[in-house]
Amino acid sequence: MRFQQQGNGGHLQAMAWIVVLFALFAGDARTSCGQTPDSTSERPSATQKQWRLIFIGPQEAVTLQVTVTAENGPEAKQVQLAGMLLKRYDADADQFLSAEEAARLPQGARVAGPPVGGEWKKLDTTPIDDRLNVEELTAFIRREFGEPFRIRILPSRSFQSIRLVERLDQDHDSALSMMELTGSVSRLRQADLDDDEAVSIDELMPRPRRQGQPAVVDLLEAPLFLLDDPAGRARALDRVLGGLGAAASGQAVPLDRLRSGEPTREAWDRNQDRQLDREELDAWLRNATPAVNLEAFLGDRKKSKVALREGAGTQSGTTVSADLGGATVEMNAINISIEQTASAKLYRTRFLVADRDKNGYLDAGEFGTLQSSGSFADADANGDGMLLRDELMIFADYEGIAAQAHIALTVSDVSKTLFELLDANVDRRLTPREVSRGSERLQAVDRNQDQNISNSELESRYRMTLSLGRNDLFAGSMNAPMALPNARVRTRRDGPSWHQRMDRNQDGDVSWREFLGSREQFDTIDVDDDDLIDAMEADIPTSTKAAP
Repeated sequence: MRFQQQGNGGHLQAMAWIVVLFALFAGDARTSCGQTPDSTSERPSATQKQWRLIFIGPQEAVTLQVTVTAENGPEAKQVQLAGMLLKRYDADADQFLSAEEAARLPQGARVAGPPVGGEWKKLDTTPIDDRLNVEELTAFIRREFGEPFRIRILPSRSFQSIRLVERLDQDHDSALSMMELTGSVSRLRQADLDDDEAVSIDELMPRPRRQGQPAVVDLLEAPLFLLDDPAGRARALDRVLGGLGAAASGQAVPLDRLRSGEPTREAWDRNQDRQLDREELDAWLRNATPAVNLEAFLGDRKKSKVALREGAGTQSGTTVSADLGGATVEMNAINISIEQTASAKLYRTRFLVADRDKNGYLDAGEFGTLQSSGSFADADANGDGMLLRDELMIFADYEGIAAQAHIALTVSDVSKTLFELLDANVDRRLTPREVSRGSERLQAVDRNQDQNISNSELESRYRMTLSLGRNDLFAGSMNAPMALPNARVRTRRDGPSWHQRMDRNQDGDVSWREFLGSREQFDTIDVDDDDLIDAMEADIPTSTKAAP
């Protein structure tokens, strides 16, 4: 009844409160549904991109399409970078870059570096108003960064540089027979540079290195190419012809060594000779539909996952696997957004370590100890010769986000090599016993049971990982190949003490060269006559043999 006593003014006031409450309630409801601009900006935006690729396996070339949906992906990162550039160069804080401010923008849309100068006027497009807004800066970054998709080929492992099958193949038939393997101990002994009766990875490398020298790692021969890129397509054309081409012509590829979707490969064989020459193959590469579809979700807050569609079959999960052209390929997606936070902590720590005189800034000499791929001039934005920690953090943050402004497809060869199969105790060395008994370990590899091991039977296996780009700002020290010493790992100390003392190379066997007794004693203890005394033979009671 109090409303009635308040008159018209009271009614109006009450109605106003009702409208306000309704507006607040409606706002809460929209917020809970994620429909307001504020809530939308808090949620990571998702973008979807597609690319056509070709995987060249040992038996055939396979076309595939990669579709990536990324939360807070490359486009969102580019917008974020534009905001960082605006904040960094907007001296008067008016949310625009004036002519003078825009002229200081670094070339290549980096955080610092040589300025663009008068070239900034080409960026003033929407609208043309003699200043730059954040949208124009975003367009600048997208133009400079280019295609937001990179194929990253990891270096091969040291094991993969050792062509052991070719080295031990005495009859040169491109296969290693069990007899050749058993008799290869003497051939391998030629590579025993340190004369310890075992051959290590370093000794078998094509370019052996001395102790303490960094390993020379070969680049993995790329099996994957981007068909949407003319340069990538040209390289793929040469690789397909060179790796899968018919031996007779060398300039044509049989149809059964190519796999794509509809229309079929026959559609490109204009002269109907059951093979594609260079011109026909180029047309196929330009137009062939994918035989395999790989879809990936790169989560910012959610878990990343992949799905693989081939024909009517579909796989999905954190990792999927398929046979692509005779090679087993594992495919997965990872969320690396947390790496940016971890990197920031790393940079702060490195700054403190590099600041040797503890004066609160780094000079050019101290900056060198950071082992950064960037330059001191780039990081020292104001050019005063003193790199403060805040300057380093701005530089590192920008470079880290810039690295994530593209999709990276990382390819690594994870195939098992003959060396790894023979190295029973995984100590990076091959001993005479491991080689002579290697046939037992290789039976599972000999798929056709012909008592021969060829390179094709050593299964080709690759891993393809989709993620946002990774920050390599300080990759020089973290990713450089390490000079590993030749491991001599004795996981067990079996046998009597005399056996352990004589086993100077710690391979678990005492050879005649290591044995300190007479030849008669050695032959008596070596029950199986393999010219090696193992711990079991050494443990045989002395009443049944002549002890040293």
